[in-house]
Amino acid sequence: MTVSITNTEVAQISNVRTSISVVTAVADAVATAQPNTFLYEDIDLPCSQLISMPLLEELKPNQKVDNVAYVRCVDSGARLMCIQVSYQIPIDISGKMSMCNCMKEITSSIEVCEPFNITVSLTNMKVC
Repeated sequence: MTVSITNTEVAQISNVRTSISVVTAVADAVATAQPNTFLYEDIDLPCSQLISMPLLEELKPNQKVDNVAYVRCVDSGARLMCIQVSYQIPIDISGKMSMCNCMKEITSSIEVCEPFNITVSLTNMKVC
């Protein structure tokens, strides 16, 4: 799964943090985890239900960055992925520059299908 982050702010943003989690339902701000679905930031690292992508020090206006996460599922079906991006942006308040903390959260559904099917057929050739 590739998560693309594009800075649509008019100024440069900093301390961009991205996290990805798997949820079954998002209702009343309560999310429950989907069993048998695992996320990997890198295939050599342990799996988790929540991963944090590497921190981006800065992102210029209209700059785009792609992050890759690996998803492993035991069974097929729809999965809800929650992607959360938080960052800081400088704002001018009465002539004084201050850092504003911002966050955006997106929930997206992905469909997991069975990658292959194995069929075994045994035939008895013995004549009685």
